[in-house]
Amino acid sequence: MEIKKPILLFFCLHVIINNAHNTDKIVQNMSLDEKLGQLFIDEVSNKDTDIKQLDEIQNQIINTGQIKTGPIELIKKYKIGGIHFTGYGTLKNCFNAINKLQKISNIPLFISQDFEWGLGMRLQDAISFPKNMTLGAIQNDNLIYELGREIGRQCRILGVNINFAPVADINNNPANQVIGHRSFGDDKYNVARKSIHFMRGLQSAGVIACAKHFCGHGDTQTDSHHDLPVIYHDINRLEQIELYPFKQLIDAGVKSIMSAHIHVPDIDSTPNTSITLSYNALTELLQKILGFKGLIITDALNMKAISKYFPAGQAEVKAFLAGNDILLMSTDIPQAINSLKDALVSRLISIEELDRRVLKILKSKSELKPGSKYSYSNFHTPHAKELKRKLFEEAVTLVRDELNLIPSNLNNLPVLRIRVSDNKLPEQPKKDKPVIIELHDLTKSPKTNYGITPECLNFLNECNSGNGKIILVIFGNPYALKLFTNFKTILMGYESDPEAQKAAYKIISGKLKPKGKLPISA
Repeated sequence: MEIKKPILLFFCLHVIINNAHNTDKIVQNMSLDEKLGQLFIDEVSNKDTDIKQLDEIQNQIINTGQIKTGPIELIKKYKIGGIHFTGYGTLKNCFNAINKLQKISNIPLFISQDFEWGLGMRLQDAISFPKNMTLGAIQNDNLIYELGREIGRQCRILGVNINFAPVADINNNPANQVIGHRSFGDDKYNVARKSIHFMRGLQSAGVIACAKHFCGHGDTQTDSHHDLPVIYHDINRLEQIELYPFKQLIDAGVKSIMSAHIHVPDIDSTPNTSITLSYNALTELLQKILGFKGLIITDALNMKAISKYFPAGQAEVKAFLAGNDILLMSTDIPQAINSLKDALVSRLISIEELDRRVLKILKSKSELKPGSKYSYSNFHTPHAKELKRKLFEEAVTLVRDELNLIPSNLNNLPVLRIRVSDNKLPEQPKKDKPVIIELHDLTKSPKTNYGITPECLNFLNECNSGNGKIILVIFGNPYALKLFTNFKTILMGYESDPEAQKAAYKIISGKLKPKGKLPISA
């Protein structure tokens, strides 16, 4: 029976590392280029045409003078250790690309993705499960474990072995637009519980979970994709709030943690230095004090919070010295490798420390399980669809119902649907008769009232003053609740997904009892 190369590679790596009398010899027999390459995970998207042409050029010699380095050259020439897919269109295209790249690598690749709420976050024909803010409303944490396990199962089929999730940030700043609905909410205990259950489910399926963004990206307003956010809390406050979920995740066995591109002066006062580049944060705090032994992965190094202040090469050396094991999405891997070599020559970095990091990476790879046979139907199973339905039904939250309008007979209730993005407003409802008003397409920004225009807000307030018997159903940002303090009946659906809408109407009709609890302090 023929054994496919990726499966054989994972098997051999497991045997070699776990049965060797002296594991140090494994790394010592690697070339310097092979060692340095293992530190890098590079970005690939469906715009990388050289993957599509891989079958024709697989046996060709890579042009070493090529300036633009695509994923094939980075694997063959620079021996990189992993690929991060920022999007690859469809399940089938992504699966094919992953397998083509695995076949040309001598050492199995880490394949990472941001599947925070499922494969649909990045792939157009995959299932999208509820986002974390919606999940934060669920009181049955066993469902969060089931979700993590289901996403992990789908990752395995696709060939993804690291999921950059869960987001363990406490979203304690309503103005935070980079985290927002990606967080489980603003309660540290709820965030920790949900993160742990999701992590355990994911790792039970054979996928590495990656808690992010250490040491907490929740209380920020600046988007680290564009600049370096600053958090001025002292270490006592951080230990009480922001660090709490990460400590709980470490104790529960999370296998990797992603560093945050945020500047925290009380941890490291060096100007323009993010947690990602801080020895105090990643070695002293994360490893020595909190006791984390797993993989430490940078957030993307091409984000402006890093690249604005440190050029390629310098950023990677600083990130390595800080304590990161894996350097994600460098702006220039060849330059970064040359800079790391210079740091080795100057003894800024010791070869012993490099070997330790590489061995750590290889041991993590040896524990991975190969993917299973591809089938589109395996991503859209009845179980996956049923799980999505359950999650939304458990999340929808009855915020208040002062007039006891729920349950009601749906046949007697007119429905006004307002999409805040199209500026089309319906006619005013009749007075003194119950009516459902749905709000859709809310945004993340509190500066613009979450996309609700003044005209729309005036219309809603007029409806409420003229007819108090309104069931307001918000399929969007729960922070928008602050705009509707005078409404007596509000149902929070969190998202416009059809399953969220079905769940909301089951509650209105009395077919389902509301079980969700607001994940934020409204």
